[in-house]
Amino acid sequence: MRKSEAQAKLDKILAPINSAQDALSGDQRFKDFVEGPYFGFYLRKWKNSTAGNNVNRIKVYLFPALADRRLNEVSRDDLQAILDEKGSADLSFSVVDHLRWDLKQIFEVAIAEGCIQPTFGALLFTPKEAKRPVHPSMSIEEVIRCLAVLEPRGRLIVRLALMAGIEKLETSLLM
Repeated sequence: MRKSEAQAKLDKILAPINSAQDALSGDQRFKDFVEGPYFGFYLRKWKNSTAGNNVNRIKVYLFPALADRRLNEVSRDDLQAILDEKGSADLSFSVVDHLRWDLKQIFEVAIAEGCIQPTFGALLFTPKEAKRPVHPSMSIEEVIRCLAVLEPRGRLIVRLALMAGIEKLETSLLM
C-alpha cells in the first residue's frame, strides 16, 4: 500500500472522531451549541416548566443577538453589552438577571466540553438600569384604618397576614 492510500484510509477511519471534535470546537455557532450540547444536557435535569421557560427565554432574547456568532468570537464585552441593552429595554430585572445566569451557564458548559478556554461568564453583571419591581407596603396609619373597618374575624386574618408578610390577601377571606 502506498503512503497516499494509507493516509486516505486513515482519514476515513478518523473522520467520525474529527467531525465530533469539530462540533465541539470554538468554531461552533452559538445557536448550534445551545441547541445541541447545552440543551441536550440540561433538558434532562430541568423540570418541564423550567425547561419551557429557559428554552423560550434563550431563544427569544439571546438567539437574535448571538445565534450565528462563533463561540470563540464572543467576548465578555459582547455579552455584557447584550445584558446592558436588555437592562435598558423594557425587561424586568428578574428577566435580565436570568439571562445573565443563562449566559454564564452556557459558557460554563462550553468550557466543560472543551469548546473554549476558561470563562468570563462569572464577571457578567445585571445592569442597574434593569427595572426592579415595585413592592408597595402599607403605612402604620393605613394598617390601623384597615383594621378599624373589619369585623373580628377579618381583623385576625389581616393581622396574621401582616405578620407573615403576605402580599396579596383575598378580600373574600375578610368577609
